[in-house]
Amino acid sequence: FQAEDGIRDVERSRGLGDVYKRQPFNHEGKYEYPLLATTSWSKTEFSYITLKGDFTYNFTEHHRLEVGFDYQKHTLRSFIIKNLRKILSNKYFFSSFNIISYGFDWPRKSDGSYRTPKIIDNYIDYIYYYWDPESILLRNVNNKIKKVNTGKKSPKRPSNLSFYLQDKIDFGSAHVNIGLRYDRFNPGSPVIKDYNNPVDPKKGTLKLGETVISQCISPRIGIGLHPIDKSMFFANFGKFFKLPDYNFITIPYDYFEYMALRGSIISSSNPELKPEKTTAYEFGLSQYLYKDIWFNFSLFYKNSECLVYRKRMESDIGCFSIYFNGDVASVRGYEFSIYLNKNKNFNFFINYTLMYTYGTGSNPDSNLREVFTGKPLLDHQERLDFDRRHKIIADIDYRINYGEGLSVFNQKIFQNTGLNILFKIGSGLPYQPVAQPWSEISLLHPT
Repeated sequence: FQAEDGIRDVERSRGLGDVYKRQPFNHEGKYEYPLLATTSWSKTEFSYITLKGDFTYNFTEHHRLEVGFDYQKHTLRSFIIKNLRKILSNKYFFSSFNIISYGFDWPRKSDGSYRTPKIIDNYIDYIYYYWDPESILLRNVNNKIKKVNTGKKSPKRPSNLSFYLQDKIDFGSAHVNIGLRYDRFNPGSPVIKDYNNPVDPKKGTLKLGETVISQCISPRIGIGLHPIDKSMFFANFGKFFKLPDYNFITIPYDYFEYMALRGSIISSSNPELKPEKTTAYEFGLSQYLYKDIWFNFSLFYKNSECLVYRKRMESDIGCFSIYFNGDVASVRGYEFSIYLNKNKNFNFFINYTLMYTYGTGSNPDSNLREVFTGKPLLDHQERLDFDRRHKIIADIDYRINYGEGLSVFNQKIFQNTGLNILFKIGSGLPYQPVAQPWSEISLLHPT
């Protein structure tokens, strides 16, 4: 996360906080302040505190013990105002539907309702340009936003705590690393009890439950054996956990409640998401060949479960999508590489990887079309979008050290310089041709 103050240009933005400025004309062809083309404006703020420590102790000649911990506490604030172009031209377009926020809030009246903004510009509906972040209009909106720390608008405060214990064992020709890691994740948001009917009909408020805390234990082990000189067999096994993206677990409860009462929910995050689980295996050989040239070969397999995906929710308040754990994916293959450690001024590295990647979804939104059309989701594994069958990387590096190279007037003009050449070649990305009635292929070769 990083701070963002500005309008998101979906078509051209390169990331958070990317704002494109343009010099516009008004309807009379004269220059004036930049106006609004998109219909929303957003502001996000992210901060955290962290505390961590580690301890190492050699308790025998062959054993080295390592222990450590890491704690992080986050504070997330977000504010989005929708349909801003219409609001600034006509205040009667403003309603609770326009504000989506937590940790920030818009000014309110004594009865708790939002204050209606004044009419700022009567020509906004006729001009379509982008905000200048320094414009008077944008500062006017930004200055009205206030931080809040309690109630429905309170910021989200997820936290995670981890401990690890590792024993490094060294017997000369055999090396073993054995470790255990514990993770505890608190999303800092209570769950919605019943998505089928999320609003209490008597109170008119969301039915919220307790905060669901996730705990994970992940063992890991690595083994390296030297049966003969300049040769090593290695094997690794480990379980890993990835915390859910905060965008997938944070819900602005008052906005969800407002939309649920009107049956207008389109999609929702889910604070009950669990960490994604991965189990990884690797076996390989490292062998010295000739004059600082080494050869590596390894087989690998990785299986992931509880990946986040969108699920269609059919409820009493209508159909909408929500994030759940359920997608799976697997990666398997092998790789081999040859590399030369620095030999005088020259070193190189060449790697070839063959990989097969299958799963039920390439990303959390890969089944978005099926969710909103009501079609059944994929119930078997297919090639994922990032599956690449073959990949070759070659890195060639030549360096001239201090005091070496061509001399001109007793000066080494090329000392401390170098040349690096990197090649990357890949093939086998998943592709399936689709014949359309208007495509050249289908016109030339009708079926």
